[in-house]
Amino acid sequence: MPSSGAGTPSGRCGGPCATRGSWSIETPLFCGTAHDDGAPADSAAAVNLVAELATRLTIEPRLRVVILVPRETPFVPGYEPFAMYHYARRRLTAQTLALAGGTVDGLNARRPRVVIAHPMGVPGRPLVIRSTTVIVDDVWCLTGASSYSRRGLTFDGSNDVVMTDWTIDRGASVAIRAHRKALMAMHLGVGPQPVGGGAPASPVGAPAGDWVRLHQGVSAHETFADLLLSGGRGKLLPLWNGPDPNAVNAVIPHPAQVADPDGRDGASLITSVIAALGGNAII
Repeated sequence: MPSSGAGTPSGRCGGPCATRGSWSIETPLFCGTAHDDGAPADSAAAVNLVAELATRLTIEPRLRVVILVPRETPFVPGYEPFAMYHYARRRLTAQTLALAGGTVDGLNARRPRVVIAHPMGVPGRPLVIRSTTVIVDDVWCLTGASSYSRRGLTFDGSNDVVMTDWTIDRGASVAIRAHRKALMAMHLGVGPQPVGGGAPASPVGAPAGDWVRLHQGVSAHETFADLLLSGGRGKLLPLWNGPDPNAVNAVIPHPAQVADPDGRDGASLITSVIAALGGNAII
């Protein structure tokens, strides 16, 4: 069962793909959303949001993107062939966006325009992410149980809510901007007042510097880019490519029509899945 209509990208990819300022994405799976075999009969399901985002990065030099994903894909033990497929696709997607975005000048080094990282949960353990939030230019927000992937937006059962806001401040939705700041601040361990890490309280009640930087999408991106370039400081990890596919006894990934379906094949898809289950000691 596909995601609800509110969460399914438009065939013309209107609002989000016309972005100029910033994208913020948290999602359990991150890869292309269109089928490699071409568009289905319904053209509205054919949009590849990764390709659209790469195009916007090429057209709009001011655009900045922060993408946070769990280190490990959400597939439980026994589904390693599914996981191996999505590790490879995630790596390819990251390379595509990094090439399209390039870098910009930073304080001490060049900053990537697209930051992809794993947020930490507790010391030594990356955060587990099981829901998706996409915020564009602080005026458009999708949140729900889907994932930023082909199967997540066109095949898996889920419900998403898409929101905009009439209360605008300096070009941004007050509520959506506050939501993005709260999500990002959680990963950075900052807030209106310094918290955690033994940081002393400001004698004049000033908020943490990174909290202030989160107010605008571009400066929020700079905060995450600088943190990752400095080693993450226990809050972020660089993108992991997944298990080595060339290692001895490496798991062979399932083909796309099994690991990342879009539902177009109906009964034939079920047949492929059953064949995979019956012919593999690992599903």
